[in-house]
Amino acid sequence: MQLSSYAKMATSIKKQLEAFLEGFHDLIPHRLIRIFNEKELEILISGRPTIDIEDLKRNTDFVNYLKHDQIIVWFFEVLEEFDMELRTAFLQFVTGSSRVPVEGFK
Repeated sequence: MQLSSYAKMATSIKKQLEAFLEGFHDLIPHRLIRIFNEKELEILISGRPTIDIEDLKRNTDFVNYLKHDQIIVWFFEVLEEFDMELRTAFLQFVTGSSRVPVEGFK
């Protein structure tokens, strides 16, 4: 079973994986990538998994509203009450991405 799984996960896609890595290393040299561990690399590529509402507040541009308008205050109060799963769903809905850029919302 273990060898079968390995064959399906590694050897059956070896050509595709090598092509992907060649293209990836054309963009980002291997010497620059190897300084990161897998978690750091995931964050650099995909963004941060946690959603900081205070960061979102600081970096939101308002059109036809001010940050102290009652509707805006209520909006952020509701977001602060969301658990991380709901925050992620909200972010996915409004941006198309469920992750925050590495440097936050700025």
